[in-house]
Amino acid sequence: MHYGHGDDSYRYSRTMVANHSTNIWPLGPSKALKEHLCQKISSIGSYPECFSESLIEKLSQKHQLASEHIGAFNGIAEAIYLIAQHYREKRSAIVYPAFSEYEDATIQFGHHNSYISEKEFSSTDLGNYDLCWICNPNNPTGKIYTKAELIEKVKAFPQTLFIIDEAYMELIAEDHSLVSECSNHHNLIVMQSLTKNFAIPGLRLGVVYSSPETIASLHSIRPPWSVNSMALTAGNYLLDHPPYDQILLEQYLENSRKLQTALSNISNIEVEESETGFFLFRTPIKSEELKEKLVNEYGILVRDASNFRGLSPYHIRIAALGEEKDRHIVEALKNIFES
Repeated sequence: MHYGHGDDSYRYSRTMVANHSTNIWPLGPSKALKEHLCQKISSIGSYPECFSESLIEKLSQKHQLASEHIGAFNGIAEAIYLIAQHYREKRSAIVYPAFSEYEDATIQFGHHNSYISEKEFSSTDLGNYDLCWICNPNNPTGKIYTKAELIEKVKAFPQTLFIIDEAYMELIAEDHSLVSECSNHHNLIVMQSLTKNFAIPGLRLGVVYSSPETIASLHSIRPPWSVNSMALTAGNYLLDHPPYDQILLEQYLENSRKLQTALSNISNIEVEESETGFFLFRTPIKSEELKEKLVNEYGILVRDASNFRGLSPYHIRIAALGEEKDRHIVEALKNIFES
C-alpha cells in the first residue's frame, strides 16, 4: 500500500491551506536545524558512517543502554522489512487497525498472518505466534497501551517476539516506552522514529532497540550506508537540540482535544477519542469523496483512512495543526454537514 498513506499533497495541483493528513510534529523542522544542515551540506561529498556509529553512541548515552542493543535505519520502514525478512515464513500476529507496512512486509516474506483487533489484544493468548506487531500509541487510532500492560504480555509469552512500534511515543503526555526493557527481555524489539517528533520524514531515520543478537542479525542483511549523511547529521543535532519542550507538547495535545470536541459537536460526525495529536472520525460521506471535496473546495488535505484493516469506507484520520488551521477545518466540515 505504498501509495495509500497520508501526506500525498504532491498528487494535487492546488496549494494546500492546511495538511491535516500527516501526523508528524505540526510546526515542521526547526529553523535552527535547517541552518545547521546548510552548514553541513559539504558532507554529502563523502560516504556517511557505515552503521551510524555516532548517532548510536549518543542514543546509548541518552537511554543508558549498551550500543550493541541499538541499530539505526533508513526510517522505521526499513527496519520493518528487515525484521520480516529475517523471520521469514513465521507466524505473525498483527494488532489492527495499524500501519500497513507490518502487513505488507510480512506478506512479502511469506509470513502466516493472523489479525487481532485492539479490543481483543488484552485477552488474546499469543502463545501460538512467533511474532506480534503492535503500534503504541497506535496509528491510526491514537490508542495507548501502558508499559505495564505490554510487559505483562512480553513476560507471559517468552517464545513470542514482540515488535513494538513507538513512532509516536514522544507525542503523548505520559512515557510508556519499553526501550529501557530491551536489555531485560530477549523477545522484545522496540522501534522508534526520529522523524515524526522532529518533523523530518523526508530524511528517513529510525532506531531499533533489542538484544545484541537481534541487532546483529538485522545488520547482517542490510546494506551499508543506508542512513545518509544529512539524516545522520540531523539526528545527532536534534538529540541535543529538540524542537519543542513540555509546554509546547502540552499545547499540541490540548489543541487535539479541542479539535476532537469541536468536530464531535457537528452533526453526522462521530469522533473516536485519542490521546495524541491525531484521531479518527467517521461521517456518512465516503472517505475518498470527502477528502476530494475538502481538497478541491477548501484546500484542506486529510487522510482517507478507509484502507486501514478494520476501518470502514467512511473513516478519516486528521491531526491537529494549531488553532487557526484547526478552526478552518471545523468551519469547512460545518459547511459540508450543516448546510
